[in-house]
Amino acid sequence: MRYVLVFIAFIFFTACEIDHNRPGANMDQAAFDVKLQEVAKKGKYPSIGEQILNARTLKGISEDELAKAVGLSKNNIISIEKNRVVPTREVITDLQSVLESEIIIDANK
Repeated sequence: MRYVLVFIAFIFFTACEIDHNRPGANMDQAAFDVKLQEVAKKGKYPSIGEQILNARTLKGISEDELAKAVGLSKNNIISIEKNRVVPTREVITDLQSVLESEIIIDANK
């Protein structure tokens, strides 16, 4: 699990060096949502849901605890982790804050 997070961090920092921007920082919400769906379908990198599940597990918190911390229901968290739902930019930002982990949206921007 630790190696997966190190790999994810490596990809994120490599993307930042190339773009000099955080992925998704200059997009409006509609463009961001489209890009999220494209990345989720490609399966090239760990999915957003998988990244959230890995970070939550590593931090040792339950779905209920995470849901309360970000203002969602437990079912929403489960749906996000299983890639049934693509979270908004605001939800991703809240998740990153609570999980103290970066979530890669698009490393090839």
